[in-house]
Amino acid sequence: MRWPRMRWPNKRAGKVSHGQARHRCTVARLLPLGQRLVGTHGNLLKLKTYLIAIAGVTMPMHEASFPFRRVAAALAILPGLGQAMPGAACPPQVYPQEARRYELDGKTSMRFSVGQDGKVATASVARSSGWKVLDDAALSNVRQCVFPADRTAKENFSVQYTWDLDDTELLRPLLVPGSCQPSPRVQGYNNLDKSTSNDSGVVLRMFIGSEGAPARIVAEAPGLPAELVEAAITYVQGCRFAIDPGVGGTRSWSTYGKVLLRSQPL
Repeated sequence: MRWPRMRWPNKRAGKVSHGQARHRCTVARLLPLGQRLVGTHGNLLKLKTYLIAIAGVTMPMHEASFPFRRVAAALAILPGLGQAMPGAACPPQVYPQEARRYELDGKTSMRFSVGQDGKVATASVARSSGWKVLDDAALSNVRQCVFPADRTAKENFSVQYTWDLDDTELLRPLLVPGSCQPSPRVQGYNNLDKSTSNDSGVVLRMFIGSEGAPARIVAEAPGLPAELVEAAITYVQGCRFAIDPGVGGTRSWSTYGKVLLRSQPL
């Protein structure tokens, strides 16, 4: 079965550096949408809604949350790498609520071995989805699988979990050029970049609320020094985000990107 892929029609926006013109921001209060949409979307919270207009870029921004979109998670053996797993019993996959709220997707590739008792002996992430919450869910699921007890001890497998949202086109808020306060520690920001965090950059995911301001910022930076993560979060807290109204698709209230850090002098 082919799971639908998500498209990113506004992914053309990339690195934004300091020195770009600052944009004026005006805010207009809109009527609540809760009463109008409840019943159509079911799981909708009543929420405050604002209209953000930044240099001609206008978009609705929400302080709470949209209803969850449909999700799908598939367990698939990697072609040419894994072997068939006849008789394996695994619990149903559950798309983590946090990942649904932030509208995260991706593929987690793992390697694992099976002991003589049919239980998973070892399991590790071979290639990350880019999101720890999805990788942890995949690991938790595969560790609960039980295989026929007559299998060879420590037989090795490769497996891939595909975490996918529905096929609705999703537009995420992007950084408004010039909206960030300059920082001697930061050289720029890459929209929609979830490449692995390191000393040169920290991946952050966040909600975008009233006035285009980020909230509930989460760093995807395991093992990085706390001062690097703090510098990245502090920088993004002073930025503003918006969606180009000329690009068609479903507006999201979550976004992510990488804060690019400068090297510290020795």
